[in-house]
Amino acid sequence: MMERYIEILKKESGKSFSCAAADVSIKNALSSSFIVYAASQIFDVWLYHKWWAFTERKTGDSRRFLWLRNNGSTLISQLLNSLLFTLFAFYGTYDAETLLSIFASSYVIYIFTSLLDTPALYLARRIKEGKAAT
Repeated sequence: MMERYIEILKKESGKSFSCAAADVSIKNALSSSFIVYAASQIFDVWLYHKWWAFTERKTGDSRRFLWLRNNGSTLISQLLNSLLFTLFAFYGTYDAETLLSIFASSYVIYIFTSLLDTPALYLARRIKEGKAAT
């Protein structure tokens, strides 16, 4: 499978490169992905609960500002995820401009997908509480 991937890369880029270099790059991307994802998810959960304690303390209501907890923790943790993954997976492979482009485009995708899940979160809350419209 690795050989097929390398052949596709060669065909698409029009450049020749070492199979060993491609293998190292792919391994870096995969291992970075797993490590950074785990770290950012732990941070996301921790930050969500910090936001929750803060909003409950300020309002006296644990249910209010769900959108802030959800989006605030996710957007910040995904910023961390995008930054760390880009650096760990691609540093030394691409120039700074390309790294910035990879980081920015990844984060923009995370922003849109994170904001789109907010209505689903509120719907899930309604269903769990048995208040969904029939």
